[in-house]
Amino acid sequence: MRFFWHSLKQRGLHLVRAVGRHGVHSPLVYQLIDKDLNIPISREIDFIEAHRQKLISSSTSWEPIDLGAGSRMNIRNLGEAVKNATSHKGKGAFLFRWVKRFQPSAILELGTHVGISAAYLLSGHPESNLTTIEGDPFLHQNAKEFLSKFGNRFDLIQGNFDEILPQILPTKKWDLVIIDGNHRGVALTKYFHQIIPHLNENAWVLMDDIHWSPDMTQAWNEIVENCGSKLTLDFFQWGAYLHSERNQKEHFLLRY
Repeated sequence: MRFFWHSLKQRGLHLVRAVGRHGVHSPLVYQLIDKDLNIPISREIDFIEAHRQKLISSSTSWEPIDLGAGSRMNIRNLGEAVKNATSHKGKGAFLFRWVKRFQPSAILELGTHVGISAAYLLSGHPESNLTTIEGDPFLHQNAKEFLSKFGNRFDLIQGNFDEILPQILPTKKWDLVIIDGNHRGVALTKYFHQIIPHLNENAWVLMDDIHWSPDMTQAWNEIVENCGSKLTLDFFQWGAYLHSERNQKEHFLLRY
């Protein structure tokens, strides 16, 4: 509840200012809003929500290791942790549709938790490969077991982002990066600037919970302001950055 009023205020501002498909002049963004982010979700991935519901009913407890800003509740019960912290169906559908639209080959996710969002990412494109990082050993093990059905398409690393990122970023050029798991504005800024030199042309960076707290909103606004002639999108839940030079800066607040 720490940042409830900030988030509520930001949501109200977003509702007033955001536009739909007819409020954008970018063909790419129009297509994204009009069709790409509204395609039907395949019944073949119903297993992801079924797994999430199974975990929600779990009474297993553990001593959490929180390397980020943490959730709004101090949760030590797996069921409550999954209920409050994992990708709900709408958020998962967003990730699935995003991957299906842009078909990234190399995906990097900061913040695996129990692997729900990772499963949506891997389901979006059968040729995508995912590297995902989780700080908590217990959650890492849960994710590893669940994601095993995807064979060798994922690499799940347990550790601190600050220690792991410098090691894995140079190993390839990334097509999609999801920054989640550390809800501090200073961390968002740091990771964003670390990642940029290792992106492919036309790669995307998706930043979760950009309006969760005042410092997250400030960090997001600074990224938008200082990223040059790039395309940035504000979906309220997500901030998106396209790593491609454009004739001029474009920024949209979008209703989704």
